[in-house]
Amino acid sequence: MKSYRELIKPPDLITLLSTSCGMLSVFFSISKNFEIAAAMLISAVLFDRLDGSLARRLGLGEREFGKELDSLSDAVSFGAAVAIFGYALGLNSVLGILVLLFFVCAGILRLTRFNVVQMEPGYYLGMNITYNGLIFPAFYFITIFLESWRLNIFMAVYLLSGILMLSSVRWKKI
Repeated sequence: MKSYRELIKPPDLITLLSTSCGMLSVFFSISKNFEIAAAMLISAVLFDRLDGSLARRLGLGEREFGKELDSLSDAVSFGAAVAIFGYALGLNSVLGILVLLFFVCAGILRLTRFNVVQMEPGYYLGMNITYNGLIFPAFYFITIFLESWRLNIFMAVYLLSGILMLSSVRWKKI
């Protein structure tokens, strides 16, 4: 059995920074400090991007441990943390909770499909869950002055994001 010292490589430490930013977003969302929560989601995206590029540079891109760690981190940072952001913003009605549950389940299904289905190089099948770490902070800042419509807009975007993650649309990797 391999020890963590043997399994964990430098890109994995960057992945854990992404996870940490996702969890910090949760804590700030619960505290109703949405600007910092949004900034933590964006930071999680940056670390998620950095871990992949570092893994490729070091020739570690196809490690099973790194792939699984990245998926679990993405589920936390771009699934659960983003849903908690929405819940803390006010999507806490029965309908809001159902939409957020759909969103998280869609993200987890999308990550699982990514891990088991071979896709054409350079493409994703369905929207990448990481995009949620940019979409929802952007909508937060864009809708800051639309208090009466804000929750309806967010609910629609969560629903659309879930549908896009489950879709079979080919997305070009960026």
